[in-house]
Amino acid sequence: MKIRFGNIRHAWVLMLAFCFVAVARGDVRRTQAWTSDRITSLFPAVPMDLQPTLPPPQLIREPEFTWGLTNTLHWSSDSVIAKLKPLQVTLLFFEIQARYRDQELWGFVSTGVDSARFTDLPEGLSIEYRLRYYAKDVSGAYLLSQWSQPQTSIQDNHPPILERWDIVGMQKTLSGNWVLGRDISIHLKAVDNGGGKIMEAVLREIGPSLDSTRLYDFQNPKASIDTTLSYRILESENRIAELRMSVKDVSGKPSTPSSISFFWWPSDVQDNRMVCFPNPFNPDRGQLSTIKLDRPGSVEARILDPFGNLVRVLQKQNDQLFFEWDGKNERGETVSNGAYLCVSKENQRLYCKIVVLK
Repeated sequence: MKIRFGNIRHAWVLMLAFCFVAVARGDVRRTQAWTSDRITSLFPAVPMDLQPTLPPPQLIREPEFTWGLTNTLHWSSDSVIAKLKPLQVTLLFFEIQARYRDQELWGFVSTGVDSARFTDLPEGLSIEYRLRYYAKDVSGAYLLSQWSQPQTSIQDNHPPILERWDIVGMQKTLSGNWVLGRDISIHLKAVDNGGGKIMEAVLREIGPSLDSTRLYDFQNPKASIDTTLSYRILESENRIAELRMSVKDVSGKPSTPSSISFFWWPSDVQDNRMVCFPNPFNPDRGQLSTIKLDRPGSVEARILDPFGNLVRVLQKQNDQLFFEWDGKNERGETVSNGAYLCVSKENQRLYCKIVVLK
């Protein structure tokens, strides 16, 4: 185990000299680090049986989880000095401890230093930290403070995993994914196998004209999440948008993001039409035209040229929401550039114009 100490308040850097001493005390292994010759020189004079009589210092509050295997503890040296001044007591140095299972790590920190950094900590264990200080009064007597209130934190060295997410009801076609209506539901599953807890989902929408992020906070963070989120698409209809999903754990570490690209059409409640996308499209580049027609019993549509001649008959299953046209006629030949008409066989008032542009 190693303990590193640093000063986050001052520009100068303390040169640390480490002398590790392992002391067995029952089932507890204690490891000590001496941080400077100045503190080391005080120890022959400091009694080891001092009773704590001075008020305790205060460690800055620790988060429930800390990312990685390193943790830096913070406090205010100035507040301790200010508290001791009316008592005519001089602060000498701090002692800080980290304890977990059968390990106890401790080190000594100079006055004016406000932090101590512990490294190589174990993952998934609750680690307790506490702080106290040594001082000297005007008569030369050495004094000891009470221990601070302990602070605890768990080291989390693994990011959460976004297991899967999908848009409920999304239609997957060769020409592109799409949904009906801009109000969608998202099914999300994620897990944190490193002993952490998932705190929030981060959903970013990226489109030709926008880049927006929405956060979903989980009031009760858990190691695994299986939930459904509601979202209203910001991008305009019939324009490709990208949704990028990730989750973040309590330590602040995000998962690897995952993206879905799609477009949306108005729902039949808003727009009872046949709609084609992309339009125009280029079959020579492998593009398909997806033709939305969500009407029960509408299983056949016909592609007509500008003169009303039949070019192709399209069919779909009764439960499908779309037809697809690859830009070819009944003989398998790619049609010429121009405007074509797709008409529902069951209701000829439902149609859309499709432009082929190679």
